[in-house]
Amino acid sequence: MHGKDDPQHKAERDPFSLALRPAALRRNWMHLFEETSARYIDRMRQLGPGADLLSQYAEPFVADNLSAMLGFADLPHEDFVKWSHTLVEAATTDVGPSPEGEAELWDRSIRVSAEIDLAIDEAIERTRREPDGSVIATLSDPQVGAPLDTIRANVKLAISGGMNEPSHVLAGAVWALLSAPEQYRAVESGERSHVDVFDEAARLLTPLGMVGRFARRDTELAGVPIPAGAPMGLVLAAANHDELRFPDPERFDLYRDRVSHLAFGNGTHLCVGSHAARTMIAKVGLPRLFEQLPNLRLTDADAVSYSGWVFRSPNAVQVDWD
Repeated sequence: MHGKDDPQHKAERDPFSLALRPAALRRNWMHLFEETSARYIDRMRQLGPGADLLSQYAEPFVADNLSAMLGFADLPHEDFVKWSHTLVEAATTDVGPSPEGEAELWDRSIRVSAEIDLAIDEAIERTRREPDGSVIATLSDPQVGAPLDTIRANVKLAISGGMNEPSHVLAGAVWALLSAPEQYRAVESGERSHVDVFDEAARLLTPLGMVGRFARRDTELAGVPIPAGAPMGLVLAAANHDELRFPDPERFDLYRDRVSHLAFGNGTHLCVGSHAARTMIAKVGLPRLFEQLPNLRLTDADAVSYSGWVFRSPNAVQVDWD
């Protein structure tokens, strides 16, 4: 789906999106988001202050939610996180003549791909008996009739991108908000919302920094000729820091004029899970965290570091609370 244009892209995207539309989210998944948030906040309380928000809340919260929305039943979040990280690592590693480490990565990615195929096959059988509104249930419905290889490819696409970006935005949004006291006060007072926090954090931190494309025709960009068929790297993170569109772009600012950004792409390839991510994080993941952990604060704001630029994320976000 990611590498196709319309009409082929639309034919795959439309049935995939049925389970992730706003009405379906409210009907099938909001209660799950609430339950998952409560479970991992309780686990953080048991661990006590000093927990890593990324690995102990953001990743498992998103992994369990996305796993269920895709159609996997009772899958440990550790397995889902492993799948996602392995697929992303394989997709973003430039492998030439295969040194030992790269060979190990490819062997690992092949094993993970086979594990996912088996889990998809099991989910298809189960959801045909017990339809649950999930992506796999929708795609495997005989009236939709998606081929098995298409289901597998697009579910793997969702596992790789769909787990990383929301969890990275969630952890990054907490870091950004807690690092800007005046912005935090605006949210506490109700002057700004957690939806504002989500959107500004997604723009500022752009968890998917670059997408690859091929030029469809000869063209010119900023005086540079680009021949048809040339590979291109579209750096979404740079677009989201364009000073002509976002004044003082390095600043986390909830008072910006409403201007669209490219953290979730745009046009035909606008992220199919953007509604799900915004609902999951802005309506549940962020507000419940601040409601349930009094005086949530960074252990050391200066210690939060980021890595990656295609997939960009904090390495850890250590937090304390009362």
